[in-house]
Amino acid sequence: RLIVQPSHSHSAPMVDPDLADKPGGHLVAGHRKRLIETLIRIVAEARASMVPATLTWTGARCGLAYNRNLPSPTENRSLCGLNPFIEADDTVVIGRAADAAGRVLFTLVNYACHPISLGGGNTKVSPDYIGALRETVEKETGGAPCIFLHGASGDMAPRRAYESDPAIADKNGRELGFAALSGLTSMLNPGMDLAFQGAEESATPLAIWRETPAKVNGAIGVRRLNVRLAVADMPTREELDRLIASCTDRAMLERLNRAKLRRLAVGDDREMDVSFWVWQLGDAFVVAMPGEMHTEFQMRLRDRFPQAQIAVMNIANGSLGYLPPAEEFGMRTYQAQIALHKSGSNDRVLDAATKAISEMIERSRS
Repeated sequence: RLIVQPSHSHSAPMVDPDLADKPGGHLVAGHRKRLIETLIRIVAEARASMVPATLTWTGARCGLAYNRNLPSPTENRSLCGLNPFIEADDTVVIGRAADAAGRVLFTLVNYACHPISLGGGNTKVSPDYIGALRETVEKETGGAPCIFLHGASGDMAPRRAYESDPAIADKNGRELGFAALSGLTSMLNPGMDLAFQGAEESATPLAIWRETPAKVNGAIGVRRLNVRLAVADMPTREELDRLIASCTDRAMLERLNRAKLRRLAVGDDREMDVSFWVWQLGDAFVVAMPGEMHTEFQMRLRDRFPQAQIAVMNIANGSLGYLPPAEEFGMRTYQAQIALHKSGSNDRVLDAATKAISEMIERSRS
C-alpha cells in the first residue's frame, strides 16, 4: 500500500550506497537518511490532515515528449536522441482531489517523458522539468501540492534535451504545466456531471445541458502482482570485474560499472520474480512498475480499457532497468542492449496488468 517513486531527474543526487567510494559519495548516506525522514514526516502529515474528498480524473495533451530512438544517419547503430519521425504518446492523465467546498487539495499529473532536459554540461542539482511543472500548476490551484507520476518514458525525451542551461528545463516544465492546467480547467465541479435538461425554443431549438449531482465511483483496490521473467544474457560478475580492472577508457568504464550493477540486480539465475502494483482509484488505475516501460506499454493498456484513465508509473518501488517492446530488440536500441530481461518480458507484464484491471473492474461492478 506504499509506492515510492522518484521523479527520475538525471540532475538529482545519486542515492545508491554502492557509490560511496566515488567523488561525492560520502554524502550519499546523509542524503538517504534525510530522504527517509522527510518521507515518513510527509506520510504522518497526510494521515493527520485527512478530510472527505472527491478524486476525479481527466485527460489532456502535451507535445513536449518525442521518441528518443534515432537511427544514426552516418553509422549502423541506434542513437539515444530525438527522433521526430515517430509519433509520440502525448497523453497527460490528471487527477484532482477536492473537498466538499470545492477547494483543491492536491493534483496528480502523469506524463511519459524522460527528465533529461539537462545533460553533461549542467553542474546544478535540478528537478529537471518536474520543478517548473509543479510550480506552474500549484500557482493556479491555490498552492495545492502537485504530485508528478513519472510515466512509461523508456523511449521518450523532451524536445530540448541534454542542454546546459537550467532555463530550458523550466521551459519544458511550463509546457507540461500549462497542458495540465488546460485539463484541470476543463473539469466540472467535484461530484457533478452534465445532464440533458430539455430543449429551449429559439430561432434554433437549443439542447440545454447543465451540471447535476452524479454518482461518484468510490472504488479503491490494491493488488501486488508477481511475474517471472527471463534474465537477459550478460557477463558474470567475475568477468565484469576483470574487464573493469583492465579498462582505461572513461566512457567504457562507466558502461562496465553500470553493467555490473545490472548483474547484481538480477543475481545469477536465468529467471527472476518481479513484483509490480495495480491500484484502482475510482475511475482510474495506477500501474506501478520497478522497470522502465516504454510508451507502447501504456498505449496498449489504454486501448484495452478505453473507459478508464490509466496512469503507468516507471521505477516505482525499485529499479530493474528497461523492459522494451519486442521490436526494439531487433532494432538493437540502447534500451534493448542494456535490458535486464529478454524480449517478451514486456508482454508478460502487460498481460498480468490487463488481467488484474479486468478483475478489479468486475469486482467494483458487483
